[in-house]
Amino acid sequence: MPPPAPTSSALPALLESTHHLLARFQSLLLNSSASTASQSQSPESSSTSPPNPLSVLADAAKLLKAHTTKLGLLLLNKPFTPSAVVKVLSEITGTCLPAMMGAIELLNTPSGVCWGSCVEKHVKSKVNAVLGAVGELVKDIERVAKGEDAARTQKQSDSTLASTGQVWSTCDALVTISATSPADIVIKKAEEYRSLLRDAIDELKEWAEEEDEGYDDEEVSDQDSDVQFGPSKCPTNKPELRAQVEGAVKKLKLVEMGYKALGKRRLKTFPFEDVGRPNGQTDETVKAQAGVKKLDEVMDLLKRIPEDVDELAGKFYELDEKGAVVQLQKCCDSAINAVVLVKNGWDDSPEPGQDRAFADWVDKWIPLLRSG
Repeated sequence: MPPPAPTSSALPALLESTHHLLARFQSLLLNSSASTASQSQSPESSSTSPPNPLSVLADAAKLLKAHTTKLGLLLLNKPFTPSAVVKVLSEITGTCLPAMMGAIELLNTPSGVCWGSCVEKHVKSKVNAVLGAVGELVKDIERVAKGEDAARTQKQSDSTLASTGQVWSTCDALVTISATSPADIVIKKAEEYRSLLRDAIDELKEWAEEEDEGYDDEEVSDQDSDVQFGPSKCPTNKPELRAQVEGAVKKLKLVEMGYKALGKRRLKTFPFEDVGRPNGQTDETVKAQAGVKKLDEVMDLLKRIPEDVDELAGKFYELDEKGAVVQLQKCCDSAINAVVLVKNGWDDSPEPGQDRAFADWVDKWIPLLRSG
């Protein structure tokens, strides 16, 4: 016997439950961790190789996009049919969204599928964007269902087109992820951190280049922004500070070189294809997971460095020379730690032949950062 057809009275309840579902899923994305998800799996569940989570996300996104197209047409065309909306929205809440959340759990399981926190955070941000876009679409459905858009002006139709377009866009982003290797995601993120570092270096260089004409500490009023935030240029009466900034910039450029070398020699060669393919906790799986843990440590350090450089700039702007020394050392230490972690490869084994080039480069690079 077929299930009873949905009635118009079912729509308000479904809309309310959808809001609750979206809020719960967004909370899970915010609060869940790789270790918790991993520990929640039973040993039996790790006996078979799970599907690729990025492929699951892509399939769910394509299906969600198709359902969203149907919803958009139902909202734009008259008469409004609540039962048809219920049917499509139920498919979204019962199939597409749970599949996406399931894929998030698949990112880290004891069977070895462990993409690392960098990839996981990136994927979570994209799924969260999908949930937010679906939430806007649900609000548009509510407006139509309550009769607020009975006249359906062009502006209101544009609102529906915008909300459906937002879902399409976020779904396309998930599909793109599936066509992108995890290594590419990590490399792109490292490049973003490097770009932030470069911007901070340029800012420091500009600050130290030449002091504004007419600058005089005694003549600046309390209302002047220089008093509140420090001088907009390095004061001419502090040549030692200027020299210190120039020295810091040179070292930070060496740090930036570390980003480039890491990306080329290590991040691009991370063996993601070996992660999670074995069934159960084999030696290869344990080895792969150790590599992912090391990758997370490297990426955390690369993320921290631009933040520390901002703090370094703050010390200079405050004319705190001693504080700047400490902060610069912190930046250099983080860069050295990141590079040393993978000096001999992801599994710490000695490298034969030309692969030894990176380790040799590190041996020359570290003394330059530690000098002075």
